[in-house]
Amino acid sequence: YSWGTPLAWSENPDDNNGKSWDDNFFVDTVLNRSEDINETTELVWPLFFCDILGHLLIYACIYKGIQSSGKASYILSPLPYILLFCFLLRAFTLPGIGDGLKYLFIPKFDLLFNIDVWRAAASQIVFS
Repeated sequence: YSWGTPLAWSENPDDNNGKSWDDNFFVDTVLNRSEDINETTELVWPLFFCDILGHLLIYACIYKGIQSSGKASYILSPLPYILLFCFLLRAFTLPGIGDGLKYLFIPKFDLLFNIDVWRAAASQIVFS
């Protein structure tokens, strides 16, 4: 869903039926969950195949015991770095990259004098 344009969750941001956009997108689009427990919906095939693939990969890694897990680590150790690099390349090809980097790296010092910011920071400290 996140590789196409326009992004699936960016359409109609005000029409969320009282839910936040991420709940609305995840529950209605990704999970295809019904309104009532007595109603059934069709199987979400992409999620089903991802689940089967995950189970097969786990089975393949533990099938022969510790000998195969050593070989699997040759692939699984660099895989997060490869995926992060691919995501980074994708992020740099999106429109508005300059605005996003400016928002990320140029601080708004006037917000340091806002008490709500300090309350939110204190609550993060308490809950982390």
